[in-house]
Amino acid sequence: MKYCRQSTSNSNQKRAALNFKNKLRAALSIIFIICSFINTIDAGELFKVVSDTYPPYEYQNENKIVGMDVEILQKAAQLAEIEIDIEFYPWKRAMVMAKAGKADGIFSLAHSKEREMFFYFPAPPLSIGKKRIFSNNNFAGDIAKPEDLKGHTVGVVRGNTYGEQFDKNNNFKRDQSKNQEQLLLKLEKGRYDLAVENEIVAAYIIKKNNIKGLRPLTYVAAEAKYYLGVSKKSKRAKELLTKISTALAHMKETGALETIRAKYKK
Repeated sequence: MKYCRQSTSNSNQKRAALNFKNKLRAALSIIFIICSFINTIDAGELFKVVSDTYPPYEYQNENKIVGMDVEILQKAAQLAEIEIDIEFYPWKRAMVMAKAGKADGIFSLAHSKEREMFFYFPAPPLSIGKKRIFSNNNFAGDIAKPEDLKGHTVGVVRGNTYGEQFDKNNNFKRDQSKNQEQLLLKLEKGRYDLAVENEIVAAYIIKKNNIKGLRPLTYVAAEAKYYLGVSKKSKRAKELLTKISTALAHMKETGALETIRAKYKK
């Protein structure tokens, strides 16, 4: 009888151990399923956006991505409770990626009817910039209207647009530069007496390079509004459009949008 009691006791212990292992496996399986579900949600919220460097709107400083539109976009994403992954590429490549849906969006993107075929434009815009005429010390007068450009040579950046009125004006010559920095350095050296550039970008480059003798003139070729263009090929396009639009509208109402913009206009 003593032997039988010991055998029964051992059997009960084995069954208890087996039940514990089964419960542990079940608990671990539930935890794994929950974690997988959370990771799926997180992955679904990741918003990959691309751009090219365009200081002070977006650029790299000591391997950190910074700038006006970067800060605004990051704040909007925080309010919308989504994650964004910002990557820089040459502008043409960034556009190809965004149009094809290989990136969920592209910034800082100017609105046009043609681009509406590929992108949604969350309102309000991230930022606004005036494309103004600048001169060097060789030019003593003013440019107040498009007609005043007649007979002059104006520096421009290759591939950029400056508003329909300016782009279609054939009464002046254009001298092309590869980027904004080269554009303004050539203006300082007298390669031409006039150039057109976003006034916020110009102020940043003039300060960074200690450029002397340049001044803004009256004529504004265009007022550019820069958006986050949400790719229509993105699987999460409508959701992200709604979330970013709501966040930007809230930032505009509370003054947060203008507060960030003002930091980069000093």
